[in-house]
Amino acid sequence: LTFTSQSLTPKNLGVILTATAEMLRRSSMDLASYFQRAIVADTGTALDALFISATAGSTIQPAGIQNGVAGGDTRPASGTGTNADIVTDLKVMLTAMTQQFMGNNSSTRWIMSPKNWYTVSMSLTATGARQFPETANGVLVGIPVIVTNNIADTTVLLVDFNEISMAVGSPQFLASEVATLHEDTVPSPISTVGTPNAVAAPIRSLYQTNSWALRMLMDCDWAKMRAAGLVQQLTAVAWVG
Repeated sequence: LTFTSQSLTPKNLGVILTATAEMLRRSSMDLASYFQRAIVADTGTALDALFISATAGSTIQPAGIQNGVAGGDTRPASGTGTNADIVTDLKVMLTAMTQQFMGNNSSTRWIMSPKNWYTVSMSLTATGARQFPETANGVLVGIPVIVTNNIADTTVLLVDFNEISMAVGSPQFLASEVATLHEDTVPSPISTVGTPNAVAAPIRSLYQTNSWALRMLMDCDWAKMRAAGLVQQLTAVAWVG
């Protein structure tokens, strides 16, 4: 065996939400708490999408687990997507993972879209029985299933999470009524010295507009602990059951 080091470095995720002071004061519910929960939920969705993606890593974000999948770990779905074809697809993915000494049921998960999950969980045999009865318990071939809208209907993944190192910090919240914001998803400095001087736009003064902002910052990073085997990718999926 050859061992090398893996470094996890903090990648900072930031979110800012603004609202008017009148809205907070006159609402019949605790909007500040509601906004905080909404930010956490939306951030989870965004992290899920990045984690599953094929996006390359950079100094500001980790790579998605579909990025750099080894050639022997990806394959197109077989046949026309019948029950027999689905069984073949599952068997090939499981075999490929176990041949690399991975795939323990306690750490391995299927990741698929709602459409593919509904297909396998509702597929019937010729006698009307469930083709995959274990799906009633949220598992497929003994392995739990993660269902997410952040994966394409044409892709199914089998992932051994024991081979992924992950560090996610706690969300840190800070509210302000006096900050000045450049309201853009890629914010620039409020002003930059030049010829001529540059001013970011649009800008909002929370103090001047009687507004309020809630900022969340959270550090996170993850990395694959092996180069191959831990992510099995099935492409061109068109399961019909």
